[in-house]
Order: sequence, then structure tokens, then C-alpha cells
Amino acid sequence: MRSAILLVAWALVLVAAPYAFSNPTMVGGPYTGGSWWVDVSASGVGAYDLVAVRIASGSDVFESPAIRNISNAGWSMVLDEPVLASIAGPAVSSMNWDLYFAGDNPSALELDWALFHDSQLIAWTHWNVGPDGKLASWQLNPNDGWQPSAEEVTTVAIPSPGALLLGGMGAALVGYLRRRSML
Repeated sequence: MRSAILLVAWALVLVAAPYAFSNPTMVGGPYTGGSWWVDVSASGVGAYDLVAVRIASGSDVFESPAIRNISNAGWSMVLDEPVLASIAGPAVSSMNWDLYFAGDNPSALELDWALFHDSQLIAWTHWNVGPDGKLASWQLNPNDGWQPSAEEVTTVAIPSPGALLLGGMGAALVGYLRRRSML
């Protein structure tokens, strides 16, 4: 009888292991000092060395830095944008961190997560977060989920004003060189 119970327990552990991306929970109340955050942990998906999160819908944006209090040494922010953030470090199979949002009150939002190892996507998940800041539902590796490349979550895009400035400088340089060659 005891061995049957142990066998069932191990079977449940093996089935549950891929879903160990734990529920986010509020830390220290719903908000403090103009921001709110969730405590996140990821394990049971194998070794990973890059984690990315984006706000898929909702009115919230990340506070900067978006990801803080990383439990493992050697991990740091790679990308820190209003709706997309990523951290990277030595490969781990379990880690905790806090995800910070700007604003006093949480709203209902959707988050997409992606975990990578050696630039290969190994797991992704979609979270629905309720207006109380608590996880309402989630799904690991959904068929239609966000499956970005490692480059997409580590490359900073040139903002539109910067692109316009660079384009204008380039056009001015071309005009100057053309006028100079006509003399």
C-alpha cells in the first residue's frame, strides 16, 4: 500500500514539474510608493539563462528597473522598456525575482513570459492577472503563445525620435557631400 502511494506521489510530481512557473503573489500589499509588484519564481522547465516578460494587454507599464531582487548571483537586466523586460545570467534551473509595475493600482492585464537556454526558446507562458494583481489563470507553452527569438528580447530598438534624428543627419551629410562634389 505504501509503495502504491509513493508511486502515485512521484507520478503527480512528474506531471506537475513542467508547470512549476509559480503563481505570482502580491508582496507587502497591493502597492507601495507609486508602484506594485509580484513575486515570481521559475523552476521545473530545465536550465535557462535568459528570461523575458512583456505586457501583452492592459494599461499598466513596467517601472524601471522592471525586474528586481533576483535570487541568483550573476543575473542582470538586459532590456528594460515600458512593456518589455529581460534578464540574463548563468544557466539556472530555479530562480526568484520581483516584477515591478508603475502606478498605484494594479489593473487587469496579460503577461507573456519566455525562457531561453543558449539562445533557444525552451518554455513560454501566458498569464492573466486580475485587477487585484493576483494571477487569475495561466498556460504553459500555449499553441498561440508568444514565442520570441532571443535577439528580439535582448535588442534595444532605436526610438522613433532617434531614428528621425539619425536619418536627418544622414540626409544632411549626403546633401553636403553632393554639394561639395559639384564645386
